[in-house]
Amino acid sequence: MFSGGITNWFTDNPEIDVLAKVFDLADREQSVYEVANGEEECLAVATHKLTEPKKAPEAMSVLRMDLGDLLRCGIRVDEGQFGTTGLPCWDCRHRNLLAERGQMIELVRYLAQRCHRGHDQVRRIEKQLVVRTLDTICGYAPCHCPDHVKVIAQWCRSGSKSARPNLSLDQIQQEVAMSVAASATESRATFPTDSQPRSPFPGESSSMFQNTSSRGQHHHATTPAASNSGTVHNHQGKASTVFSKCK
Repeated sequence: MFSGGITNWFTDNPEIDVLAKVFDLADREQSVYEVANGEEECLAVATHKLTEPKKAPEAMSVLRMDLGDLLRCGIRVDEGQFGTTGLPCWDCRHRNLLAERGQMIELVRYLAQRCHRGHDQVRRIEKQLVVRTLDTICGYAPCHCPDHVKVIAQWCRSGSKSARPNLSLDQIQQEVAMSVAASATESRATFPTDSQPRSPFPGESSSMFQNTSSRGQHHHATTPAASNSGTVHNHQGKASTVFSKCK
């Protein structure tokens, strides 16, 4: 996700170097999350807010990328690193894109060309959707969202930032351990080895990825008004892996 400049993706002669700043080009790993649909794009933005709850929810944008787009540019996907949003069933969807600077610039150029031709590679997620999704997260069962994360989500969406949540480290460790165990059990049931991965969230299905981390912390990089996240779609109309980038 990135702040501002969403219309720059649709201009006749976009400045590719400027658009590419959505990625940390000095880093050979770009953090993304797998998503299945528009609802999970909202989840990607909302869970990113949990990593910086002192900031009020804001409108964001996501940059969508298909797995085919990545392979076209020689970009590899690493599934081995857990995310840090606080929701174990979501953090297991974290991925790293492994690429050199030139490969990322090539990807950005290709996505900008697709935007210019009318493809929906960029989506704006309004503040109301971010707040509503935080409410949805607060309604998850403890195995999907530990209670201390719900406290952070409620603080994040509140108008007052004066009184910080009172969190117990011992309680957090216990809740996370229980959630990770539950997620591991559920992942074996909901992520079969077929071409259509399943969502770990109640009532949802998954088949895309969204990049949502910044260097070293692998979390959503949310930005005001028009930030981007990247998602990957199959351009033959068949849903596939999708990634998003946050800055």
